Amino acid sequence: MPKPYVIGNPLEVSGISLEHVMGHIAFGLIVGVASLSIRYVVLAGLFPIALDADHLIQFLDLEAIPRLGHSFVFAIISVPLMMYFLGKKDYRLGAISIASVLTHVSFDVLLSGTLGSSFPLLIPFLGKTVFLIGYDWVLFLIAAIIIVATGTFFAKRTVNKAQI
Repeated sequence: MPKPYVIGNPLEVSGISLEHVMGHIAFGLIVGVASLSIRYVVLAGLFPIALDADHLIQFLDLEAIPRLGHSFVFAIISVPLMMYFLGKKDYRLGAISIASVLTHVSFDVLLSGTLGSSFPLLIPFLGKTVFLIGYDWVLFLIAAIIIVATGTFFAKRTVNKAQI
C-alpha cells in the first residue's frame, strides 16, 4: 500500500472545478442511458461524482492515501453497499455502482489530457499506480457502458421470468 500523507486543501491541490464536477456527471449520464430507465440514468450521473467525496477528508489535514475510490476492489465493494443502502437487489444498480468507478476514471483521464494521470486501480493487490493517458478514457467509458447494458439485460430477463 502507498504511504498515507497530508494531501492538502482540495481547493488548492486537487484541481476541483465546475468542469470537473459537470464532466463526471455528464459521463455518468451517458453511461446511464444503457440502463433504459430515467431513474438509473440519474443515479449513474450522481455516483461518479460521489467518488470525489474523499476530497472532503483533505479539509481536516489528516493523513490519507489519495484516490483509493479509484480502484477495482472499491468498485466491487460498492455493489453490496449500494444495494444495502438503497434497499434493493437489482442488477442495474450493481452494474451502475461498478461502472461509476470506470466512468470516473474515464473522465479523469480525459481531463488530464496529454499529461496523463495515475490511479491505484489494483490496490490492495498491487501497491503501485497505473498510469493512463490519451485515449485510455475511451476504453473505460466503453467498459462502463457494457457493464450497465449487461446489468440491464439481466434485470429485464429476471423480470420477464418472474412474469411468466
